[in-house]
Amino acid sequence: MVWERLPGRAKDVAVGANGSVWIVGTANGNGDVFRWDGAQWLPAGGSGVLIAVGPQGDPWVVDLGSDLYHRVGEKWVQVTERGSVTGIGVGADGTVLAPGGTSCFCGALFDQNLYQYSSSGGFVALTGKGTVIEPDSTGWWVLDAGGKIFRWTGGPKYLAIEGRARDISVGANGDLWIIGGAGVVEAGNDRIYRWNGAQFERASTGQAARISVGPTGQPWVVSDDGQIFRGYRLELGVEDSSAVAGEELRFPVSLSYPSDRAASVAFRLDRPDGSLATNGVLSFPAGATNRVVVWPTARNPAAATNLIFRLTLESAVGADLVRASASGTVNGAQREPPVLTAARLPEGGVVVRCPTQVGFSYLLQRWAPQAGAAAWVSVTASRGTGDVIELGDSARPIDFAAYRVTVTPGN
Repeated sequence: MVWERLPGRAKDVAVGANGSVWIVGTANGNGDVFRWDGAQWLPAGGSGVLIAVGPQGDPWVVDLGSDLYHRVGEKWVQVTERGSVTGIGVGADGTVLAPGGTSCFCGALFDQNLYQYSSSGGFVALTGKGTVIEPDSTGWWVLDAGGKIFRWTGGPKYLAIEGRARDISVGANGDLWIIGGAGVVEAGNDRIYRWNGAQFERASTGQAARISVGPTGQPWVVSDDGQIFRGYRLELGVEDSSAVAGEELRFPVSLSYPSDRAASVAFRLDRPDGSLATNGVLSFPAGATNRVVVWPTARNPAAATNLIFRLTLESAVGADLVRASASGTVNGAQREPPVLTAARLPEGGVVVRCPTQVGFSYLLQRWAPQAGAAAWVSVTASRGTGDVIELGDSARPIDFAAYRVTVTPGN
């Protein structure tokens, strides 16, 4: 990951399934709510200490009095009246989950009851307890006061997941990230991990206190001192290439974002028959994003078909491989059908005119009946010059004669 520092400071950040990003500011007590417009934070009214965002970009805020607010259109609607919500999680499908049960904001200090909220049914109690709850497409994730991680997918019991976390977020694409670690959750900024389907992997050298994941899996984080960062996944990929025989095949290999650290990737180029043409390692110094693998091709004007080379990347360091192979097409000389023009000479015979290509041979043939069967008799041969040539038959043709020109690679 590469982290981009954004302007402003925040207590919490939230990204909706539509990509909209919201924060609550760092003022003492409740912080003002702001929306990111792509370049700056715009005030949106309302205030609180925790924030989540619905699929249509509609924010939900928990304030210092443990009351829950929902922004509908341009208006903030108070959902609770006496303070009982201590967290908020909203899924990509609009599912609203919340820990709560106290009349004061206790944060993550004590496990709370868990609830699902809807405008028609109000708060409905769920099984289990915790301090943070986050919905996904099959259920939800829960953190308890000690940072232990649990998952519920509809069974009778929660599944305990190895690791500890102080915050958790699921993107609309299913990407799951946590702020935490393998042991006890730290008091300050903690490490950043991504769920790989079986366990949490260290996803970055960065550290933070709060996290929210965008619809494409892009993480946004807030540090303990309120700094706001957006993460970019470092991706390596190669593009297809093509060249005319005799020119260079040039395979562009690119890094998705400039990094302050070096990256590298091994490559192998195979010939059309599968044999090794060349291999090596491409290095990306800090800040570099583009490299090229170059291979000179042989000129073979007699080739009538294209040749396909294959470049493969492997063993990337400092970035993830997202397109690890590409094809390189060497365009051979393509035989074109001749366009013939015939003219009878005054003294008899025929001259056939046709355009030619260098690297091909042209043979004029005459059809002549022999014992009731047709036979093609070769008359004149010539090399292609790239211009129009004349192929002649000096013999006086019979009353009816047919001619053809055959084209073959070579001289």
